[in-house]
Amino acid sequence: MNTKDLKISTRLVLGFSALGALLVLIGAIALINVGSIGKEFDLVMEDRYVKINHATIIKSEVNDAARALRNIFLLTDATEVKQQFDELEASRKIISDHLAKLEQSVTDEQGRALLAKVAAARATYLQTREKLFEQFKSGQLDAAKATLLKDNRPAQLTYMATLDDLIKRQEELMHQAGVDVEASISATRFEVIG
Repeated sequence: MNTKDLKISTRLVLGFSALGALLVLIGAIALINVGSIGKEFDLVMEDRYVKINHATIIKSEVNDAARALRNIFLLTDATEVKQQFDELEASRKIISDHLAKLEQSVTDEQGRALLAKVAAARATYLQTREKLFEQFKSGQLDAAKATLLKDNRPAQLTYMATLDDLIKRQEELMHQAGVDVEASISATRFEVIG
């Protein structure tokens, strides 16, 4: 069949039908790609950002614990000293909760290795802190101060450095996820606009 033999109205209907089908196809491609962009954006906001937030909270609590440790040496009122020990315990629980969440959510090999380093540094830090507590509670203040400065503080700095490494890794992953979102947006533009 030759298109010249068709009536003008039939040719117009066929032309508009083809154009409509093309528009539906472009719309379907756009919807599929928008769904993909949504998933990639969710990865950034519900995974990468959350992990950075957990590690940052841990780091903040370690800093709070360091201040509380310092305060137990500065305070003379037994009630205030007890409050500092209570703050140390509260920080320990918060850190444990956030570490557990990271243990569940960090899945990449490099992230798992960094998380293992954080756990090892924390164990060393807590060990020196317990030694300090025992010395303080038994009245060995000079020994406790020496433990604070020579053992606990270096352990805390190592612990903080491992947290920084973990945060840096998660920031790298978040940046890459952002790049992936931008690439998906560009691809969608190209497919829809042409």
